[in-house]
Amino acid sequence: MFGSSNKQVVFNPSVYGNTRRNRRMPRWLITFLAGVIIGGGGFWFLQTNYGPPRLSIEESNRLNSTISQLNQEKSSLQQQLSDSQQALSQARDTIKQLSPVTTTQTENSAVAVNNDPSLNPITPIKEGTSGVNMEEVLKNLPPDPSNNPIGIRIGNFQGEIGQLSYELILTKSDLSSPNVPARVEVLATGRYKNGNKGFDHIQPINITANEYVRLQGKVELTKKTLTPNAVEVKVINTQTRKVLGSRTFEVRPAEAGTTTTETTTAPAN
Repeated sequence: MFGSSNKQVVFNPSVYGNTRRNRRMPRWLITFLAGVIIGGGGFWFLQTNYGPPRLSIEESNRLNSTISQLNQEKSSLQQQLSDSQQALSQARDTIKQLSPVTTTQTENSAVAVNNDPSLNPITPIKEGTSGVNMEEVLKNLPPDPSNNPIGIRIGNFQGEIGQLSYELILTKSDLSSPNVPARVEVLATGRYKNGNKGFDHIQPINITANEYVRLQGKVELTKKTLTPNAVEVKVINTQTRKVLGSRTFEVRPAEAGTTTTETTTAPAN
């Protein structure tokens, strides 16, 4: 009964028993780690299923090569644009040289206009005046991109609300072909004051399609609140109603000053 026991007695310094607690991870840390894991998983899921695909090294090199080629093409196009602008400037200088000699009207051209009252009065260029070489003039004009039977070589348009100024130069692609009566139709597109898109048909201009025809003038739009920003020009044979030429131009903001109506053609060969 009072015999000895083999059980060891452990010394406990506290009279209140064992106060050692098990250390557990704080709840805020568990919440934080869970949020990081869920957020990372969600980001990976969205990027994999809905984000842009990642490029391989080969695709990345190919993309860089394409960008380099596009930059080179851009530089080439800018150089071509600069050359075209220079050619246009030379053509304008040549046109200015032609303007002083378009002051009289020959008897033959007057008869041609009187026979067709729908045609606008045409002032031909006097042969042998001021040393103007028509072949050189046509050579210096910018080419017609579509190579139409009647090429629209130059088109300068300036617009403001309710008004449109124009300058057109038309030439025949085949100088040996006969002259034909035609009309020039212009469709102006733009925006109204409220921002809505709109269009307006300019009154057609009747001409005789010669080797060189210059049209210049300023018209009032029928839609007074329309500001034009682009035009489509068509040259139509009035006999066959066939489209002889077509081209689209941008409209620049109008500058100060007025433009007088003028129609100029070269004499028939």
